[in-house]
Amino acid sequence: MFKSPITAASKFHSDEKGSVAILFGLTAVVVTMAVGMAFDIGRSMSSKTKVAQAADAAALAAAKGLRLEGLSEAEAITLAKKVFAENMRHGSGNWTKIDSVNVTIDRNTSQATVDVKSHVPTTFAGVAGIEKMSSPGTATALFESRDIEVSIQLDLTGSMCNPCSKLDDLKEATKDLVDILIPSSPTAQKVRVAFAPFSAGVNVGSYIRDVNGNRASANNCVYERKTATNALSDAVPEGDDAFKIRSDLTGAVQPCPNAEIVPLTDKREVLKTAVDGYRATSSTAGHLGTSWAWYLLSPKWKDIWPTASTPVEYGTAKTDKIVILMTDGAYNTIGGVMYGDNSAQAVQSRNMSVELCTAMKNLKNEDMKDANIRVYTVGFKLDSPSAVATLKACAGRKGTSHVGFHFEATDGEELRAAFNNIATDIMRHS
Repeated sequence: MFKSPITAASKFHSDEKGSVAILFGLTAVVVTMAVGMAFDIGRSMSSKTKVAQAADAAALAAAKGLRLEGLSEAEAITLAKKVFAENMRHGSGNWTKIDSVNVTIDRNTSQATVDVKSHVPTTFAGVAGIEKMSSPGTATALFESRDIEVSIQLDLTGSMCNPCSKLDDLKEATKDLVDILIPSSPTAQKVRVAFAPFSAGVNVGSYIRDVNGNRASANNCVYERKTATNALSDAVPEGDDAFKIRSDLTGAVQPCPNAEIVPLTDKREVLKTAVDGYRATSSTAGHLGTSWAWYLLSPKWKDIWPTASTPVEYGTAKTDKIVILMTDGAYNTIGGVMYGDNSAQAVQSRNMSVELCTAMKNLKNEDMKDANIRVYTVGFKLDSPSAVATLKACAGRKGTSHVGFHFEATDGEELRAAFNNIATDIMRHS
């Protein structure tokens, strides 16, 4: 039967076949654009952070060169640009396009300002007409020279090799920090660094008889003091304050780390060689790592450490003392034995660590002057709320919170950035 054109048009208008496909196609385009924009924005934010860090390092290097090496303005500008370029070589620096780097020098105050104009070319956002996203950065550094003593607690427990790339990341981050704190060219500023690697115990190497009551030890590893009298202080280990060794312990004692403590030294290659030899093993007695990081800075231990490693007295105006505490897990080991993260022994280890940090930060010298010890903390791939809480409670200096002193890293690049930020902050304020 003949159908009128009006009837046919009406049926065509009401036919919804294929509409889902059209809607899906439109939605897919929108979702793809949103994901692409998020990708570009993420790259831009990462680039801004990288540029800011590189500018900060460049300004600091130039200011330090003005003060300690007597650089001319032209030399300081050249140095700043070189340091900036070197810091932009990795990570997000690979996709950042630098438009200009302007360095301003004030020789009268040893101040350097680095102003960077840069951008990140977009990928997906280009479809929307956004061809680049800016990522500028500005940093100013004023350098006033003070000597520095830095002691670092380094976690070498078995979890650092799960996977072992975590340990590799720690090695690279630590060596980066050493390079920043102790540059290859000599300066008038005296910077010394010490290492306190730990796991279930601390390997004190050739100092074993000096700290355990002059007893022989099979592995040079020490644990808690024999009595609790000075467990939360930096008292020299004498008599009952001597440290326990393997023969003093019972139970399923965990292995000792192969890495020995390194007293304060300004020999960067000694420090970096020590780091290259690190291996991961055993469980986490974090309070011991914290204790030994403190002992390595303590002038009370001057008769134990070599002359070149002797710490200066507390409260000395021309020397800053810094402790860095790094871990990748909850403290859970007492007396060389690993316990559950929620056990009384694990809580004891965490509490001791916080009390040690509090004692360090509140310390006064014999003249009642503040020791002014600063404590930085770094959590690496932490999945333990108790570990985060411990580190935050430790971080800071007397009268401050953990803000600006506590860092968390989820991968190797973030760990290197955290160590870089700490080293830069140390140099900026010393």
